[in-house]
Amino acid sequence: LNTELRTGLTSSDVEQRRKRYGFNEISSEKTNLLKQFIGYFTGPILYVMELAALLAAGLQDWVDFGVICGILLLNAIVGWYQEKQAADVVASLKGDIAMKATVVRDNQQQTILARELVPGDIVVIEEGQSVPGDARLICGYDHPEDFDLYMKLKAEDKFHDADPEDEKDDDVDEEKFDEENP
Repeated sequence: LNTELRTGLTSSDVEQRRKRYGFNEISSEKTNLLKQFIGYFTGPILYVMELAALLAAGLQDWVDFGVICGILLLNAIVGWYQEKQAADVVASLKGDIAMKATVVRDNQQQTILARELVPGDIVVIEEGQSVPGDARLICGYDHPEDFDLYMKLKAEDKFHDADPEDEKDDDVDEEKFDEENP
């Protein structure tokens, strides 16, 4: 992910990755308002009323036809309006309880909305917090000395990957690291 663990991503990296990957959110399908409105004319009771309206029109009883059509239309308008209001309330509640994340960016910790995370962000998670998206666990901060040891091991792994014939052994004690961090 090409991220420096201590400094995090730069602002320009964040913008580039956001353009490429988008926001950290599940896309919701758009509702077709016309289809939703027409949906209020479907159902067993409504079918009976629509049949009654057709019979009234066939018998040329225009008063009954108008009353039945008015009731059907009023039912659809009221139902659509109430559903729209409920959806607006749910959307505002989602905005109020939006998950936040603490990240390391530009060499400092920042608190941002979880939807603004991009691949490669260094997310700081404390005890009891939820993980705000897909993440790879790098190290624990309950023992800050482990981070330096982890970085030495990581550098050693890269060194060995680059030149597998060289068996140079640094002063990093892997057994001690494994015992302290099960």
